[in-house]
Amino acid sequence: MHIDLFFATFVTFVVTSVIEIILAARWNRAYFRSGVLVFRQVCELPSDVQKLPEPEVLQARFTGWVMPAILFRSLSLDEIGFREKLMGFHLISYTPVMHGHIEVDPVGRVVNVSGRLNWSMMAFGLSPLALLGTSFAAMFGLFFLGLVVVIYLTQAARYRNVSTALSTIWSGGV
Repeated sequence: MHIDLFFATFVTFVVTSVIEIILAARWNRAYFRSGVLVFRQVCELPSDVQKLPEPEVLQARFTGWVMPAILFRSLSLDEIGFREKLMGFHLISYTPVMHGHIEVDPVGRVVNVSGRLNWSMMAFGLSPLALLGTSFAAMFGLFFLGLVVVIYLTQAARYRNVSTALSTIWSGGV
């Protein structure tokens, strides 16, 4: 095994994760707008609506003990960032693979709900490179890929629920 390469990928993962946690916890606008786009859903902005709902209105719809709460925060007048709560006990828990961003396109009268791949997932994805030449490499790579796909599908369903919640709020539903 290539110890130097393994150490370098591990350090890259740890440093990237720490930076990402700090930026996510501080609701850094640039962080929520960056990353590889892996989810996008477009909602129509009703003609009588001029702005996004308050983040607290959305957040009230995504609390619970079964899965991590989704937290929402205004990043600007036309943007809301969202992510799973970083700490807490839940029946089902997972390491998120993406972070969310809601942005109004006033010209097109639509709202884009997007999910961008977390930086730490990209850094962790480098780990199999350190194991190249070992019989463990392929097994680890396939396991990692399968795990990421399952978590992505879980988060994508939750992000679709964010789009649904926006439509419900705008239509006056509860």
